[in-house]
Amino acid sequence: MSVKRIKNLVKQLNEYRHAYYNQDAPLVSDAEYDRLFDELKELEEQTGFILSNSPTQTVGYYPVSELAKVTHPIPLLSLEKTKLISELLDFMKGQEVLFMLKLDGLTTKLIYEDGRLILPVEMVKWGKILHTISRHF
Repeated sequence: MSVKRIKNLVKQLNEYRHAYYNQDAPLVSDAEYDRLFDELKELEEQTGFILSNSPTQTVGYYPVSELAKVTHPIPLLSLEKTKLISELLDFMKGQEVLFMLKLDGLTTKLIYEDGRLILPVEMVKWGKILHTISRHF
């Protein structure tokens, strides 16, 4: 039963993610999404059964975009939903980090040279491949 539930949750959550990220049309509240996500994560931990397309294995969703992509030398990473200082300290080990408050929506990196914006990009998969967010760059 658990494997079937995992498959159903992955399918359902991926549909919700597509609607949220690519259509700007959320199908459920953030609280409901988080509840289902946490259920999936717990089932995966209990069973050891994890699908490669599980939302627990990725950050965000593949965007539907024709915009150019750039490689970022230092990954833009997410700490999921951590609220514990100990988890932040564990994350920092051996890395230079800059922590910022997460707001729902687009994660961006703006690159300036001499006070002039030269490249705005958004985080996509794993924080290394980024999409430009303007056709003018």
